Amino acid sequence: MFEIVIATDDSDRFGPFVRRLAGEPGWTIAMVRSVEEVRRRASSAPPGLMVIDETVDGVSNIDIARDVIFANAMINLVLVNSLSAEDFHEVSEGLGVLASLPPYPGQDDASRLIEVMKGLRLGNHANGSGD
Repeated sequence: MFEIVIATDDSDRFGPFVRRLAGEPGWTIAMVRSVEEVRRRASSAPPGLMVIDETVDGVSNIDIARDVIFANAMINLVLVNSLSAEDFHEVSEGLGVLASLPPYPGQDDASRLIEVMKGLRLGNHANGSGD
């Protein structure tokens, strides 16, 4: 089972994105609404992927990502952002962020993310470090 945790205060914005991801066989989606829950999941029940909205509980996703990396550097992170590509790269450099999503992610964004994750998972199997 491949679990994705999506951290957001506004789950309605993620509807089409979540529906597309949930359509993948063997994938489960968990929505969380607090930074505390993100931290707990990162340290005690790490998912295969965490998607973090621009802010959760008033805390920026960059700050949350730092907490996640400190708790478990093996979690793949995707951050929602409205910055330019250059500005996002500048603020997220060194965090190992896999990708970014627009503030209103849709089905196409989910499809691209699925392809990225499948590529990573296949690469892990090829390296002998599978799931």
